[in-house]
Amino acid sequence: FPGDGIIRFLESKGAKFGVDLNAHTSFNETVYKLQLPTSDPAMVDSTFLILSDWANGLLLDSLEIEQERGVIFSEWLSKSGPEKDAQNAFLMELLNESRYSERIVIGDTGVILGCSHQALRNYYEQWYHPKRMAIAVSGDVDPKQAKALIKKYFGSIKAPRTTTPPYYGIPLYENPRLTVVSHPSLKKIEYNHIQLLPPFEPINSKKGYQDYLKRTLLNRLLKARLAALTFEDLPYKNGSVSLSSFLNTSGVLLVSAELIPGKVNEGLNLFNQHVEQLYQYGFLNLEIDKVKKIYLSQLKRKATSKTPTPSESFMNDLYANFFVEQQMVTAQTEYALALKYLPSIDSLTFVSLLKEVVKPQQTRYFMTAFDQVAGEIPSEENHLAYLDSLRHTTMTPYYKAVDVPDVLLTQQPKPGRVIEETKIEPIETLRIKLSNGATVYYRKSLSDRERIQLTGYREGGYLCHGFGCVCEWDLCRQYHWIERRRQLHTRCVVSLPGWEHGVCPTADRAQPIGYSGQCRGRRHGNHV
Repeated sequence: FPGDGIIRFLESKGAKFGVDLNAHTSFNETVYKLQLPTSDPAMVDSTFLILSDWANGLLLDSLEIEQERGVIFSEWLSKSGPEKDAQNAFLMELLNESRYSERIVIGDTGVILGCSHQALRNYYEQWYHPKRMAIAVSGDVDPKQAKALIKKYFGSIKAPRTTTPPYYGIPLYENPRLTVVSHPSLKKIEYNHIQLLPPFEPINSKKGYQDYLKRTLLNRLLKARLAALTFEDLPYKNGSVSLSSFLNTSGVLLVSAELIPGKVNEGLNLFNQHVEQLYQYGFLNLEIDKVKKIYLSQLKRKATSKTPTPSESFMNDLYANFFVEQQMVTAQTEYALALKYLPSIDSLTFVSLLKEVVKPQQTRYFMTAFDQVAGEIPSEENHLAYLDSLRHTTMTPYYKAVDVPDVLLTQQPKPGRVIEETKIEPIETLRIKLSNGATVYYRKSLSDRERIQLTGYREGGYLCHGFGCVCEWDLCRQYHWIERRRQLHTRCVVSLPGWEHGVCPTADRAQPIGYSGQCRGRRHGNHV
């Protein structure tokens, strides 16, 4: 495929460059991606041919190299400016003077514009070889055919005698400090805690899975707690605390919030108090039980679902298996493991986990701001002193008032009866007339599994009732939305574990007045 032959070939088959044909490079990995139809055996064959061409057949033509220099340099220029500089400063804080901090992915302009053609060819010959590669195949393809094609196109690639590249870790912080990046053109005041951690144990053993399960629940609990606090009138926004992997090399505890101009000190103090409250007391049993139920419900639906698993999901598992040695398991096995180990996780588990993880003396603090609020930014000495005093203060435990009614309805409605049913064949819908005068239209959806959508309305838009009605309806709609959010937050009885649900008034100038609601299952954080 000389020149842009690969692109022209794939586009002739209906594929699109950048969507079906793509690649990404990070600090310690490069992944080439092809997503193509498998209905044509010749297309499947060509897919493996293209992959092998990337792996062992790159021409690295001098003219192509020179053309690509300009493309990469333009990309480098697009990633400059105050906001990018602030992001880069944050990245440098994360990389903590490791080898990675000297090898940013986009590269150095001197190398981009000046490296020799032979240096590129030497790099390709040294590192693009079978010992450093994996081929992952997921989709509607015969495994025997895929295996045969891999042998056909990759079996002849020779593995040179090369040494294993040195391991470059990221050292932990040795002392706390506050870094502030300020520029007039920055638009937000962002505040972060960064604590680097040793890499997590691979999820390929009992202990590895138990640790993963605790981290998963911890992150969900942290997100839920901070989301619950947003219902108060806070002097900060978008608070978050998360524990995750970083570059498959380290772990990282990242705490962040957006501060409000004019309330910077107030926001800093209250946000850090909320975080310290979490660290000292963990979570209520009510919070833990809710998160467990939602998590189990999601795993159960995944394990019992008859819907085919998307190939992208398998590809993510294959990636984790190759890069971090994560064991691949079926949805049924994962559900069984969760059922087995979840009961042993309680409030003390998270208190112990947080005490084990959180190390204030190995934490850095990072802020970005604009010059107009410079007077509100605390000095490093004052801020570190405040945080130290906070850690020696006994915080007030978190309290969540929950009003759980014994019954949802104080008076049961009297059932009516169906007086007429009519099939509307062209749209496969059943029209049902009820004894109270209401008409119901019902249609079963074959594509939207685990989802129900309801809409109720009556004839006439709100303009039919005059200006006064418009104002009353608008106020009613706003009040209903605020009240519904409050009730959904405070009443656990209206929480459906593993389900997203909602209802709100509908009204328009000429459209019917009514309510619209839906309930749908959540799987892997995506709507299904």
